[in-house]
Amino acid sequence: MNDNSNIHCRLKSEVDNTNWCPNDKLTDPGSEYTIIQNNNLNSGKNGEAVQIKPQMVKLRTRRGKETKISFQYAKAANYPIDLYYILDLSASMKTHKNKLATLGDQLVHVMQSITNNFLLGFGSFVDKTIMPFTSTAPNRIDKPCDNCVRAYSYKNHLSLTNDYRQFSKQVSAANVSGNLDAPEGGFDALMQAIVCKQQIGWRENARHIIVFSTDAEFHIAGDGKLAGIFEPNDAVCHMQNNEYVKALELDYPSVSHLNYVAKENNINLIFAVVSKDTEHVFNAYRTLQENFENSGVGRLDDQSSNVVDLVMDNYNKIVDSVRITDNSTSTVEIKYHSSCKNPTENGCSNLQLDEVVEFTATIKPLDCIEGSNVQRIQIKPEGVNEALIVELEVTCTCDCENPANSEYISNSTRCNTHGHEVCGICDCSEGYFGSTCECNAESVSSVDDMHCKKDPLVSEICSGLGTCKCGKCVCDERPGDQLIYGKFCECDNFSCRRVKGELCSGPDHGKCACGKCECLAGWTGESCDCRDTTATCIDPRGKGEICSGHGKCVCGECQCTNDEKKYSGRYCEECASCPGQRCEELQTCVECQAYGTGLDKTTCQENCTDFNTTLVEHIDVDNVDDNMKVCTVIDSAGCTITFGYSYFNEGSIAIEALKEKVSCPNPLDLVMVVLGVIASIVLGGLILLAIWKLVTHIHDGREYARFVAEAESAKWVRGENPLYKGASTTFQNPTYKK
Repeated sequence: MNDNSNIHCRLKSEVDNTNWCPNDKLTDPGSEYTIIQNNNLNSGKNGEAVQIKPQMVKLRTRRGKETKISFQYAKAANYPIDLYYILDLSASMKTHKNKLATLGDQLVHVMQSITNNFLLGFGSFVDKTIMPFTSTAPNRIDKPCDNCVRAYSYKNHLSLTNDYRQFSKQVSAANVSGNLDAPEGGFDALMQAIVCKQQIGWRENARHIIVFSTDAEFHIAGDGKLAGIFEPNDAVCHMQNNEYVKALELDYPSVSHLNYVAKENNINLIFAVVSKDTEHVFNAYRTLQENFENSGVGRLDDQSSNVVDLVMDNYNKIVDSVRITDNSTSTVEIKYHSSCKNPTENGCSNLQLDEVVEFTATIKPLDCIEGSNVQRIQIKPEGVNEALIVELEVTCTCDCENPANSEYISNSTRCNTHGHEVCGICDCSEGYFGSTCECNAESVSSVDDMHCKKDPLVSEICSGLGTCKCGKCVCDERPGDQLIYGKFCECDNFSCRRVKGELCSGPDHGKCACGKCECLAGWTGESCDCRDTTATCIDPRGKGEICSGHGKCVCGECQCTNDEKKYSGRYCEECASCPGQRCEELQTCVECQAYGTGLDKTTCQENCTDFNTTLVEHIDVDNVDDNMKVCTVIDSAGCTITFGYSYFNEGSIAIEALKEKVSCPNPLDLVMVVLGVIASIVLGGLILLAIWKLVTHIHDGREYARFVAEAESAKWVRGENPLYKGASTTFQNPTYKK
C-alpha cells in the first residue's frame, strides 16, 4: 500500500489510473453464491410435499452490492393440514354446538378431498371466572344458567388427531356455560391454542388452521384491569390437564400481539361469526380480520348449517394466494419480483394447484453488523412452515486484516512498534497516529500543515473544522451525538436534509453520513422521505399495473399523466373522458329504466335503447369483478342510487342497479305547506296593519301637538275676536232729555 495513506478501501473509479496502491496489493472481493439444499417441488402425492425450491443457499457479498436470488413456489395439492376448531360455549351458542356435532363427518369428508394427510382437533372457551366477566355469587358459580356447567376460560377437548369420530363425540359431549358481559374471552383461547404446540399437537410441516366460532365480541388487552388483572399476557403455554390455568393472573392479549404470535407460528385464522339480529358483531370481526395476516372471516347462519362451506371458502381464499415475507433486519434490503399472472405486493393471487411461480429476491446489505457479519435470513410464504434459508455473510474486511494472514504484522518496526502493519498500512495503537505511527497525540503539535489540506491551493486547514497535529487533522468536538470526521474533517453527521426537524426523516428512515442521507431499506430520496416501493401505487382491485398504467409512482404515490385523457384517483384509475367511465352519461337512462323517475316513459323508451337495467338486491363494492365499474350518484329526486356496468360481446354493455334507493329526502306535506303559506300571509298582513296603525298614531299625535302649540302662541283670546259683531246696535239721541 502507499505509505502516504492509511485508507484501506476506495471506490474502483478512484483507484484506476492512480498509484494509490500497487496492482499486486489490490483485492476486490466478489459475491459467492452456493446452493446448499435444492429438493424438487413435490405436490405431496408421492412423498413429502415440497412447495419452495431451493431450500437453503449461502451468499457472501459486499455491503451495498445487489445480488439476485431466484426461487420457485408451487401450491401443493396434497399438503398436510392441521385444523383446530375453537368454539364459543356460552349458553347462546348451544344450537350451533349441536349443529357442529352433526356436521363433523361432512367437514372431514370435505377436507379429505383436499388432502389425505389431515388432522382435526377441538377446543372451547367462555371467559375469565371473575367479576365482572362471570358471576361469583355462591349460587351461580357451579351453575351460571339452566343446564350449564361451571364457567372456564379455555379447554382443549380434543388434540389434533386422525380419529375423526372423536371430534363429533367431543363436540356433542361439551356442555355450555354462562358469563355476565357481552364480550367473550376468546383471545385467551386463541393465544393458548397457538403457543401450546405440544398439547394441541401442531405438526412442523403442515398448514395450521384455526377456525374461531362465536356470536359475541371479544375482550382485549386492558380489559383485565376491570378485575384487577394487570400482568400482560406473556404468550407462554399455561395448560394443565387441558385447561388454561393462568386466566386470573394474566390479562387478555392484544390484537397486534396475537397477530405477531400467529405469524411466527404459521397460523391461518378463520373467523366464523354468528351475526344474529345486528351487524355490529360481524363488522367487529371483519375489522379484526383486516389486522391479521393470512386470515378470513365469514358469517354463519342461524343454525350454523353452512359452517363447512364457510371453512372451505375461506380456506381457498387463503391458500389461493401467496405473500413472501422475511425476517431480515434494517441492515439488509430485500425486494421481490414474481412472474405470476396476478401479482400483488410481494406475492401473487389466484394460484392454481401445482402452478409454479418464479420469484426473484434482490438482496442488498446496507451495513455491517457489529460483532458478526453473518445473518440467517428466512424467506417464506406467509402461513406456510417451509422457507428458503439464506445464510448471508457480508464482506466488510479484507483477508489481510485477519491476524493469521501473512500480511498482518503485529508491532511492526515499520510502524515504530506503536501499531500493527495491516494490509501494508499501519494500524496505530491508541495515542499514536501518522502513516507510520510516528506521532504522539499528547506531545506532538502540527509539523506539516500540507497533509491537513484537502486542496494544496487552499489555505484552509482541516476544512476549518479541526486542527492539524503531526500531519493529521484532529476534528473539533461537537455537543451531544453530533460528530465531525474524515481525513480533512470534511464530513459530519448533522448537516443532512431534515424533514419535520429530523435528520433524514428520522432514524427509522435513514442516517446522516458525510452530509448525505444513507436510507434504510424501504426508503429513498435526498432526505429518505420517499417510500422505495411501487406496491402502494398498485390498485388492489386492478390488474397489478403501476398507477393503472396511466402514471408513474413517485415517493409511493401515483402522479397521473395529463395527455388527451386526463386520469385521476389514488391509482390513476379514474378517467371522466374515457369510454370506461360513464357514470354521469348512463345515470339518466338507468334512473328511468330501474326506478321510473327522471325522464318520462316515452322519452326513456326512445332514448335509452342501448341497454336494459337489471335490478339486484346487492352489489359488493369491495369485491366486484375487474371488468365492472360501480357508480354511486344522486338522482333527480335527491336519492342516492348505485349501479354497476361492464362490457361484453365487443362493446355491449350490461348494467345492474340496486333495487333500493338510499338517503332519499323526506317528501313534502302539501297540506302543511299550503297552511303555512296562508298563515304566513295572514301574519304578514297583521304585522303590516299594526305598523300602519302605529305610524298613523304617531303622525296624528304630532299634528295635534303642533295645533296646540300654535293656539297657545296666538295674541287674541276667544272673548276678544276683532271680527265679531253683535246682533244688536245701540244708537243714542243726543237731544234726548234736553
